[in-house]
Amino acid sequence: MVGKSIWRHTVSCFIALWCAVLCVCASAQSPAKPVHLGSPVVFDGRLLFRVYSDLGPFKPADRARVISQRLRDLAKDPSFTPSEFHVNDQADGSEIAARNVSVATVTDNDAAVLQRSRREIADDYARRLSQAIVLYRKDRTASHLAVDFLGAALAILLLIVGAILISKASGMSRQYILRHSGRSRWVRYHQIALVFDSHVKRVLIGAVSFIQWIAVIILVCWCLTVVLGSFPWTQGYSSILLDTLTEQVSEIGIAVASSAPNFINILIIVVIAYYILKVMRLLLEEVRKGRITIGQIDSEVAAPTYRLVKYLILAAAVVAIFPYVPGSKSRAFAGISVFLGVLVSLGASSAMSNLIAGIVVTYMRPFRIGDRVQIGDTVGDILDRTDLVTRVRTSKNVVVTIPNAALLTTQVVNYSSLAESGGLILHTSVTINYETSWRQVYDLLIAAARQTIYVLAEPEPFVQQTALNNFYVTYELNVYTRHPSDMSQIYSELHANIQDVFAAAGIEIMSPQQISLYKGGSTIG
Repeated sequence: MVGKSIWRHTVSCFIALWCAVLCVCASAQSPAKPVHLGSPVVFDGRLLFRVYSDLGPFKPADRARVISQRLRDLAKDPSFTPSEFHVNDQADGSEIAARNVSVATVTDNDAAVLQRSRREIADDYARRLSQAIVLYRKDRTASHLAVDFLGAALAILLLIVGAILISKASGMSRQYILRHSGRSRWVRYHQIALVFDSHVKRVLIGAVSFIQWIAVIILVCWCLTVVLGSFPWTQGYSSILLDTLTEQVSEIGIAVASSAPNFINILIIVVIAYYILKVMRLLLEEVRKGRITIGQIDSEVAAPTYRLVKYLILAAAVVAIFPYVPGSKSRAFAGISVFLGVLVSLGASSAMSNLIAGIVVTYMRPFRIGDRVQIGDTVGDILDRTDLVTRVRTSKNVVVTIPNAALLTTQVVNYSSLAESGGLILHTSVTINYETSWRQVYDLLIAAARQTIYVLAEPEPFVQQTALNNFYVTYELNVYTRHPSDMSQIYSELHANIQDVFAAAGIEIMSPQQISLYKGGSTIG
């Protein structure tokens, strides 16, 4: 009995799923035909028959509800015997009665829908009502309830065992995939990896997890239908659950079948975009390594060019995919698209300006990573450059983040662009009175320059007289260096060496304030 109960519910569950699949196939191949569903007469979780037409003021749903209620009242009466059902033919229908109570009536319209005689249908319904009461009372005997309990316990046990077996099988499958990953040969063409082994591994592991969850869900649904259908008080819920699952699977199947061509188009677009990006990445990676050149694209702009191409290809793929997305032509989808567009346009205007400026700056090439630059009031080394911002590290080890849009409106001074080839010229000025020979000043300044670290001997330092003032001459010392990142240290040491050589020669470095002090004859204090 236990095996019979489980087998009955198992077969019903899988028959329902199979019917759902058939419904999907039928709906995909041919248009649906009109069907007279009627209102079901359900008693103790079992469908007895359906009523299709009105009877006086009663609709089919009202008739079905009244029939179920009267049958339940008779089944609970221990003095009632199922053989008491009989059929009375009347002018407006064939009445099924018991104990002078009309339980159900078969009308001419009901018979027309079923295409059978009214009396034949009434006799069939009377037999079904009698069998329903017999089963109702049998299902509530102590022996039958014990068998039902054992069947439900066995179903739960099978659920636990099945879940454990599914978990172990999925675990073994994952271990097998991990153990044999990296051995596949079909994913490579010569030396070019068309599909990486890691991608294949992730796809296979994801497929195993998906199948595991689907199997567990089917097993749980089967167990619920068996357990609920084992007891007479919950058989109705079992039928509801089974009908719901069948309906949902049918709707999902129909939706998937109708959207299959769109999904295929989306898949084709995604595959094409993926391999275009893959080819572009391979080419630009070779450009970055200096092995090939493509027009004006060199190793410096290879990575930003790939990012730009990636954005454009992804945007084109999204535009091409959009018409094939289910529901893309609905008003709700259009409203959501407009709402998201407004949000992006309002909230991302500055981000888009920085992104566009970053693209422009990339191909302007005002600097490279590591260059010493001055952007506005910020002087430092280029630490990083992204699509939106540029980061500069100053000599005080402070990182300053500058939006790329500011680079288009601000003067950018690059101290490193010509430092390697011709050397960067650093200069500083001193003021000396007319009593000191300019030739001696030249020699002292050049001597101080040669004592300074990172100052090049070739080209030689040189001095220029930039101004002949009223009381002193302005001398400018120019030195060459290939270390623009050490400008602060070079200047500091150069100034110290200038003070040392002039102090040793007994020559005073003058300033306008000192001139005013000495020539005016006034004193400080």
